[in-house]
Amino acid sequence: MIVGLPDIFPIEDLDKFSIGEAEGKTDDLLEECLCEIAPIKEFLLGKKDLVLGEKGAGKTALFRMLTEGKLSFVTPPGKTYKILALEESIEYKQLKSIIENRIQTTSGINNDAIKYQFIWELFITFKMLTICNR
Repeated sequence: MIVGLPDIFPIEDLDKFSIGEAEGKTDDLLEECLCEIAPIKEFLLGKKDLVLGEKGAGKTALFRMLTEGKLSFVTPPGKTYKILALEESIEYKQLKSIIENRIQTTSGINNDAIKYQFIWELFITFKMLTICNR
């Protein structure tokens, strides 16, 4: 909690504040506070395996900080971690068309999200296998 703020705050002082950049990869403030965000803490502690988020959420900044050694995983004895960066150029509209036309669901499942989840899980598994076998 922030304490000691004045009751009245002059609007002209607002330009003295920095709330960060619109995109996480160019936000210098993230280096100070990224590891304080609960989902990032859980990821670094090994409680979460994937980092997902909207554009500008800081995924690229997190990846950069991990590769630069500014952040690190809490690694249990006898385990190792590999970072799997998925930076593929994907035509999402074309992919959607392929998924909708070629993947048929049965048993009355009409949820398209299940189709997309299945494709992403296959894609991530494929990437893991190809990177780990190098």
